[in-house]
Amino acid sequence: MSNNTKSTFIISLISFVLTSAICGFLFFEINAQGVRLDNNVALLKSNNKKDYTHLNITRTMQETEAQRTELSTKFLRDANDSITFLDEMEALAPTLGLTLRTESIDDTIADKEKGLKFFKVVFVYVGEKDAVKDFVRILENIHYHSYLESLSLKSIAGDTWEGEATILITMQTP
Repeated sequence: MSNNTKSTFIISLISFVLTSAICGFLFFEINAQGVRLDNNVALLKSNNKKDYTHLNITRTMQETEAQRTELSTKFLRDANDSITFLDEMEALAPTLGLTLRTESIDDTIADKEKGLKFFKVVFVYVGEKDAVKDFVRILENIHYHSYLESLSLKSIAGDTWEGEATILITMQTP
């Protein structure tokens, strides 16, 4: 083999090795850029999904503002509202022919499982059997968000009955 052939072969071999190294580097760089692109696309999809969810929530809040305002009136906001509630109950009882006595009002009771706060009110009422039943139906369907915790009815004499109801009324949390 001549010197010229040897030098051409060595130059060709060096060129081949350099070209292969450059191609290998470019292949790995393209692969790394593809992985980064996939991560960025996934991040972009996630952000778009969050934006879409935010827009939906905002639209729902705007569309349901009237319903939420109406619903908020079904909760007691503070102690002043509880007095309004008591006044309503004390005004209602005589219209049904009942004698109503507010036995107790407990301060705020917290239900940590449900994350709610309640006023606990105990009413004792006396009257005719039908009036007592009507008052129980009213207590079961009070327009405030409430739970009838306990109820006891007993006949005192003849058609006169006494009822005792314990009601938990939800307070609206700020």
